[in-house]
Amino acid sequence: METIHAEETAEPQRPMLSTWKQFTLSFYWLTWNIQWTAIIFFLMPNQVLAMVGEEVKGTTLGLVTMLGAIISLIFPPLIGAISDRTHTRFGRRRPYMLWGSVMDGIALLLMAVVPLWLGMPWALIFYVFAVMLLQLGSSFATSPYGALIPDVVPMSQIGLASGWMGLMTLLGNFFGNVIGGFAARPLGGTVGTYWLILALFLLGTLVTVAWVREPFVPRVEPFRWKPFWNSLWAPLKNHNFRWVFL
Repeated sequence: METIHAEETAEPQRPMLSTWKQFTLSFYWLTWNIQWTAIIFFLMPNQVLAMVGEEVKGTTLGLVTMLGAIISLIFPPLIGAISDRTHTRFGRRRPYMLWGSVMDGIALLLMAVVPLWLGMPWALIFYVFAVMLLQLGSSFATSPYGALIPDVVPMSQIGLASGWMGLMTLLGNFFGNVIGGFAARPLGGTVGTYWLILALFLLGTLVTVAWVREPFVPRVEPFRWKPFWNSLWAPLKNHNFRWVFL
């Protein structure tokens, strides 16, 4: 991906981050992992089973996952490259995090209620649409978020920031399993679990967007399709990278 990281930004523009700043920067990643762990391992399998039955559950779940994966393969490099060239008063990364989180929230609500509103096959069709919208919103948010970290973290704290991200991944997986388990319980239920992970995810977005301050970066050349495609194709010319990618 043709991403312009903060190496172009002078070091004085990236002050040392306190523990609170490290926490707020990585808090979004905690709630993102909670959301996806609960959805992939609990909510989606349970809902697909309820819609199509045990006999074709595996095939249908594979199809839903594949269509979502296509979105996550195509859009992150594109959104990341566009965010490199975005200049707003709120920064170049955070607006995409907000827009992506709005799409994410709409998709979560659709995934919660569509199987209850519609009968087959429309329930499954709209459910697949909601999953693809969730992946699109996630692509809008996470690709610029990934670039936000080197934008604001000084070189001397890169290792510490990586440790915070690893911690949030572990905690997100743990709490995602705990919360996802509520989907099978009458106390929580599927809809209640969706509302909970939606609330946590929006909280994570707002905390990171509100407390992280992006440094000033100089304007760069406008986005152009040809250099973008060339930047995607160039790594595939390496034999070893092609094997890793495949």
